[in-house]
Amino acid sequence: MFSTLMLLARPPDAHQVLMQRSIDAWLADPSHNTQIVKAVDDEDGQIVGWACWVLRDDAQAKSSPSAPAQEPGAQTLPPQPQPSSTPPSDPARALGALMRADTTRWEEAYLSSKKTMVLQALATAPSHQGRGIGTQLVQWGVDRADAEGLPCWAHASPAGYALYEPTGFREVGRCEFDLGEWAPDGGSGEGDGDGRGWGVYVFRYMMRPGRGL
Repeated sequence: MFSTLMLLARPPDAHQVLMQRSIDAWLADPSHNTQIVKAVDDEDGQIVGWACWVLRDDAQAKSSPSAPAQEPGAQTLPPQPQPSSTPPSDPARALGALMRADTTRWEEAYLSSKKTMVLQALATAPSHQGRGIGTQLVQWGVDRADAEGLPCWAHASPAGYALYEPTGFREVGRCEFDLGEWAPDGGSGEGDGDGRGWGVYVFRYMMRPGRGL
């Protein structure tokens, strides 16, 4: 439902264009800390799923001898960003900016003190969902993190939350959006004209402790 709202009044190929730009940027990562893993159907050779894993080392860039980095969770998180009282001209774009701001504050709190394997993106073809492909793509990164004793981080949608938890991820925070407050005129038929019908969408921030070493 969140994606539906974000794509309102956008060109039909907006999602594909955005994903391709993101993939191109990840592949061009000069640090070579990004890996995109794909799942391929053995019968026809089609890509049926993929995941982007990023090894982040924020501690190396931010820490200094006079100010040691804090342990994850030790700092007090700032309040969740709130929507402006002035209705935005593009609600979907404003909601996206709010979500990114919230993601930034959580990542600054939890990823600033050590190397972390971050699950940046995960996708499975609708025709192949429910076959364990997503779980295998998550496990690929988890296994590599365990080999180096690194924690893992994920920003989970409701569907992602159900997938990540069995692999050892645990919720450390969340961000809730009442989508009806952002949908223009109730969402072009998605709601009933006054915003009802969209519901509350929950993003969860999840951490998996380092294991192995």
